[in-house]
Amino acid sequence: YDEVTKEKNSSNKKRLIKILGFIEENYDNDLLSIEEISEYVELSPHYTLKVFRENLNLGLMDYLNALRIRKSINDLLYSDKNILEIAIDNGFTNARSYHRVFKNVYGTSPKNYKNQNQNIQPSTNYVLQKKELLLELINKHIIKDYNDEKLNKIESNIIDVDMKISSKSKVNDSWKKIISIGKAIEGLKGDIQYQLKELKKDINPKFVKFNGIFNDEMNAYREDSNGQIFYDYSYIDKLIDFLISIDLKPYINIGFMPNKLASKSQYILDSNVNTSFPKDIKLWTNLIYSFFNHLIDRYGEQEVFSWYFEIWNNPNHTNTYWHESDEKFFFFFEETFKAIKKVSKEFKVGSPSITWIDGLWAEKFLIFLKEKTLNLDFFSFENYSVNIKNVYKNNTVDYKNILIDFNSDIKNIKIFCSKLKQSFNNKPEFIISEWNISPFPNFFYDTCYQSSHIVQTILNESNFFDGFIYWTCTENRIKTDIFYGGLGLFTTNNLKKSSYNSFMLLSRLGNELVSKGKNYIVTTNKNSVQLILYNHNENLIFNKEDYLSKKDLKNFQLNIKNLENSTYLVTKYYLNSSSGSIYDTWVEIGSPKKINTEIFEYLKSKEKMKIKIEETRIENTLILEESI
Repeated sequence: YDEVTKEKNSSNKKRLIKILGFIEENYDNDLLSIEEISEYVELSPHYTLKVFRENLNLGLMDYLNALRIRKSINDLLYSDKNILEIAIDNGFTNARSYHRVFKNVYGTSPKNYKNQNQNIQPSTNYVLQKKELLLELINKHIIKDYNDEKLNKIESNIIDVDMKISSKSKVNDSWKKIISIGKAIEGLKGDIQYQLKELKKDINPKFVKFNGIFNDEMNAYREDSNGQIFYDYSYIDKLIDFLISIDLKPYINIGFMPNKLASKSQYILDSNVNTSFPKDIKLWTNLIYSFFNHLIDRYGEQEVFSWYFEIWNNPNHTNTYWHESDEKFFFFFEETFKAIKKVSKEFKVGSPSITWIDGLWAEKFLIFLKEKTLNLDFFSFENYSVNIKNVYKNNTVDYKNILIDFNSDIKNIKIFCSKLKQSFNNKPEFIISEWNISPFPNFFYDTCYQSSHIVQTILNESNFFDGFIYWTCTENRIKTDIFYGGLGLFTTNNLKKSSYNSFMLLSRLGNELVSKGKNYIVTTNKNSVQLILYNHNENLIFNKEDYLSKKDLKNFQLNIKNLENSTYLVTKYYLNSSSGSIYDTWVEIGSPKKINTEIFEYLKSKEKMKIKIEETRIENTLILEESI
């Protein structure tokens, strides 16, 4: 070694001894943090972690947890303390975290360990115990055993990102381009308008999708007793005026059938939404022609030509969203399409929103479009993680042992869209017009699992598409239970769920992609760097009881190399069961059914994520260690 290297290594060894001594004295403090340790040794947190790992080849928190577990063995084997007491006395916040770390260190549960080692006499030689611990750490971490499955698992969560060889491609933000509410009438309600304002402020979408523009409650089409027809667009105007006032553009699903214009009484499940063929196709196309002329007159060509117009919803869900033959729908679609384009060819008109199911209907629709030479401006598809082929039969899904798999159909949709690119010269857009776990309420939507599902899905599946619409962003149902598994990012009383926070985090990513891989993404924007670390088990099967009792913890070390040497402000946002999740807060305070003002205000205060801010000097590399 040259003299500089010697001096640096010697200095780091001394710092390491100082760190180990401080941890030895304070391991039983459950509030002991990297920041506190760093302050004691007069180093920045990221440099403290770097010194520790470079010298022991082990993460600081891994060492601290191993030490706490080893210290607890005497209590476990030779005292009358219960597991909770042992956990708290040795620096853990609860029995669950103690149990998890114990199993990670010893490969078995505390109870099994105690049963297997009850006959071993307690050691009174503290120095020997300490020596044994250090030897265990050396054997396990310094002299690497590459056949050790646990070690390989830890290594797999070490992520290196080199800023110099980054991709620097554009970050696709199609996921926030278009958001959704349910029916058009909901957009006139105060709760929904509040939620849309919050979404615009925090996430800044450009469009909002809604269905049911011609449902009876919107009052657009009326007939008197003599058959005289009246068009009244005042409710629709109020909705669009509001959206424009908060800088949102409409994405309008054209449907459904006004009852006076319907040929039959055919409804979506138990709703009053009529989905029948019109009693007279000419009356329907007259309504379409009138409506689109009205939009140009009121809002101007330049504005309305930038909007999206989707014709109908799920026509391949027979006896629900459509009750006639496919051929009859194709005729209905052609007549509607021509009526819109007759007003102006510049309107952006797309396919019905198609649930993939098996792809046969989409292939049949494509053949129809080619025969009729109809060039659509965009195609839209729905994709849910749960296979919903038969889901509309009973308006419910049994989630008890369900496997959440978003990839089941999305790959086939992408393949079909690639075929569409070759079939049409006008380069149509491709939009996922609805996506989620399922189209019906379920327990997942209230929990942090949904937050990780959102991040995982958006970062890995949205890039192909021009729009990727989460269904649905708002919550309109009035329920006595604050948490009933509603689809929205809000509760019934306008509190923001943890899923809302996941959208906020995603919206703060930069516009240039540096690197993306399993469980992480790194971006840049001007002189700043943004990154998200997440833990999502996409093959998880669990129910409500499992969610509350099991946590899948992953340890990460992220090394961002070749940063410009400078002093940086590092801001961390934590989204987990103890930060930014009002559901877990609600469970923690006893799951009260009645939400009075005091409880509401308390839950409101827990909407926001925990934040840590530190100013640190970075020399080339930033090292982040997190357990997620």
